[in-house]
Amino acid sequence: MKNKKTSVGNIIVLMLNIVLAVLMLLSIFAGYFKPDSHRYIAFLGLGFPYLFLVNLLFLFYFIFRRCRLWLFPFAIILLSIPSVMRIVTYHKATEPSADELKFVSYNVKNLSNSNIFFNNDSIADRIYDKLNQEDADVVMLQEFYATQEDKDRIFNALKKKTDTKYYIYTNYYSGRNICMVILSKHKLLNAKSIRDNKKSYALYCDMLYNDDTLRLINTHLQSLYIDLSNHQSVNSKDIINSLNIFEKLAKAFDARQYQTDLLVELIKSTPYKTILCGDFNDTPNSYTYHQIHKYLKDSFMETGNGFGFTFKELPLLRIDYMFHSPDIKATYFTVKREQGMSDHDYIVGKFRLK
Repeated sequence: MKNKKTSVGNIIVLMLNIVLAVLMLLSIFAGYFKPDSHRYIAFLGLGFPYLFLVNLLFLFYFIFRRCRLWLFPFAIILLSIPSVMRIVTYHKATEPSADELKFVSYNVKNLSNSNIFFNNDSIADRIYDKLNQEDADVVMLQEFYATQEDKDRIFNALKKKTDTKYYIYTNYYSGRNICMVILSKHKLLNAKSIRDNKKSYALYCDMLYNDDTLRLINTHLQSLYIDLSNHQSVNSKDIINSLNIFEKLAKAFDARQYQTDLLVELIKSTPYKTILCGDFNDTPNSYTYHQIHKYLKDSFMETGNGFGFTFKELPLLRIDYMFHSPDIKATYFTVKREQGMSDHDYIVGKFRLK
């Protein structure tokens, strides 16, 4: 009788496993579907890391119960390995080379506010010290704060901190203080931005390096705009906001689809080798990632080590990337995890122009 009950229990767990396994399979292939016509699948792509962990728990459950049904979650997990390798990977370190270009990309979450610029022990000052220590050839920043009247002072100080000579920037909105910035040790030409509904979401230019020209793109795709801060009590406003989460996410998916399509057109039309960095606000199972990865390589997958997660407010999410043309060799990639500075970790990559 006991074995019969146990068997029935295992079957019930298996049925639940099948449902969640189907959801995970949809999340694996979410990048092949356009979000504006398959919104629920886009949501599942966002949830892949969590669905993977749940299916892993099913595997452990059946193994612990010594039940051969473990073969089902095991098969599903095997199918998910390519997706897992986009967020966890391992590569042997390559020998450093004198002709490498070092890149840093960082969403600084408005922490360069001129009111705290270079104040002792300020968060902004800590960020600038980190950038100074990296001594990168190219620094790409998102959500950088610089008031109109203080821009010259701020960018000149930032150049000094990063030991760079050139910079370009674009405001997200005309007349606003938040902007994207590219700083470089090498000459920058032909700076332009891509705008969507009057908002800039990409900044690009051409960099002269030795006898070569390199296209640099700094991007910050549509944010989710969801407040994840903790509340001690729940009121009617919180409930209404919760009901609006799906609508906000859906609009964000649609916006990123449109922005991604324009970004891909830029990548396809550029005559130069390209390095694309930034905050994409989307996971490796997304339409955004899938479209860009058709034309550019993912530096993390090429040479990264360990976990690629970059967003602190929602654990297990990788949303910051460095992509590069196939004729560029990535030699190094890492996620630098710093506490108390931004809601993003910053990423560092090194490249050789073949």
